[in-house]
Amino acid sequence: MVSCSQRDLVQAGLSFSVWEWCSNARTVAVALFFLAFSFALFFFDVAFALVAALAVSSFSGVAFFLAPRVLKRVRAERVEKDLPTALRVLATLLSANVPFHDCVGFVARGDDELSREFSRALRDMDCSSVGAALSSLSCRVDSAHVRRAVSHLVSVYERGTGVDALRKLADELQSLHLARAREYSGKLAVYSLVFVCVSAVFPALFQALVIVGTSFMDLGLTPDQALLVPAVVFPVLDVVVLGFIRLRKPVVA
Repeated sequence: MVSCSQRDLVQAGLSFSVWEWCSNARTVAVALFFLAFSFALFFFDVAFALVAALAVSSFSGVAFFLAPRVLKRVRAERVEKDLPTALRVLATLLSANVPFHDCVGFVARGDDELSREFSRALRDMDCSSVGAALSSLSCRVDSAHVRRAVSHLVSVYERGTGVDALRKLADELQSLHLARAREYSGKLAVYSLVFVCVSAVFPALFQALVIVGTSFMDLGLTPDQALLVPAVVFPVLDVVVLGFIRLRKPVVA
């Protein structure tokens, strides 16, 4: 039902194996099928209730399929959020001839996602090489910018030069974050308009359709069905739209 790789789960920060994730997806899909079928029987006939239950179950499977990919992108943005500051701090400390391990340890003191990754890399350095530990960090985060930063850090550690490249990369990432924020700000008006339509305009049009349809046409809706749409369907659509807007919001410092 669900197809995702172990790499996706790791980069999403999920401590599941692929088999466990698929098993959870199957369990949730079956439970939602019976719940949706039982609920739909109160308002519709058996055939429509079965179709609705299958649709809900299928949506659950798709959600489990997409969740690791969405979560790893969100997690990568959280790591990238503090990356410019961390690179500037590392560049300053390295310029002052502070030992590399101490520089990484200083950055790892924070409580953000990037600090936790550096803290894990610092522990990995005790049992492997610095390059291997940092490469493992870049594999755990689905971000090209993190891979670039790790490449620069490894180069600085091995050659002892290239500190200015860290500052330049930090400036580039900061400019990229500002550009993302401006782009989201420009799209926010459109997102707000879509939410207003889904939350207010469409429900009002549906109520008008029900009133006109029951008065002058054979609309075929029972009172329970007419109540179900504004009470359940439109709120679910509101949540979906709000979730989409939230996912599109860039994570910037």
